[in-house]
Amino acid sequence: MKQRFLIKIALVLALTPTFTGWAQTPEKWWERANSAYTGGDYPEAILHYDSIRAQGYVSARLYYNLANAYYKDNQIGKAILNYNKALRLDPGNDDIKHNLAIANSYVRDRIDTVPEFFLKTWARELMYRAGTDSWAVMNLVFFALALALVLVYLLGRRMSWRKAGF
Repeated sequence: MKQRFLIKIALVLALTPTFTGWAQTPEKWWERANSAYTGGDYPEAILHYDSIRAQGYVSARLYYNLANAYYKDNQIGKAILNYNKALRLDPGNDDIKHNLAIANSYVRDRIDTVPEFFLKTWARELMYRAGTDSWAVMNLVFFALALALVLVYLLGRRMSWRKAGF
């Protein structure tokens, strides 16, 4: 707990412009983060990757490396979050998908999805099978039918015709 607090203070100090000795270019932070990660100092790597992100730099590699550091530091939730951010920026990356699947396998409180009601499934299938032209024609036919029934209701002389139109 105390170590995480000190890391947050160091991050604030590093991003403050008055500490010119700490102010570094993103490339320097990247090198420090990578060397800390390869050295096994994952909280330090997280600190440096977060400082790059806090400066406004965004990339799939940054989120991927940050997620890997969180994963190695046993912060699975933050790792999954950053894997998802990386996947949004680079949806075709198989490494991100693989690591995300591994991280998701550690989630303890899985929520089982409720099966969909069969009528809803049938309606969706019907909707997807019919093209836009056929939907347009069906809407025009139903609109003409509704208009004819309204006219029968309004202009019908016998009560039975009016009831049928209603």
